[in-house]
Amino acid sequence: MLHFAGTGLASDRAGIEAWLKKHPNDKAVRQNWEKLQFLAAEAKELNRVNGELVGLHMRHNTEILESLRSKANRQDLYGANGQTAFTAPRKIIDSA
Repeated sequence: MLHFAGTGLASDRAGIEAWLKKHPNDKAVRQNWEKLQFLAAEAKELNRVNGELVGLHMRHNTEILESLRSKANRQDLYGANGQTAFTAPRKIIDSA
C-alpha cells in the first residue's frame, strides 16, 4: 500500500503526480491512479445527471401539487345538491 506520510508530498492529486514522476517504474500504482481518476470522473457525471433528474422530478411534483391545490380551491365544484358551491343569485322575472 502506498503511504505519503513521511515522503514530504501532499496527499492530493499534485502529491500523487509528483510521487509517480519519482517512481516511473511502478506501473501498478500508475494504472490504479488512472483507474481512480476515470472512476471519479464517471461518478461526478453520474452525480450531475442524478441532480438534474431530482430537479426535474421536484418541478413535476410541484406542478402537480399546484394543480391539485387550485382545483381543490375552485368554487365551481358540485355539491350534494347538484349545484356548484357558488351560485350567482338569480332574479325571478314574474312578468312577460
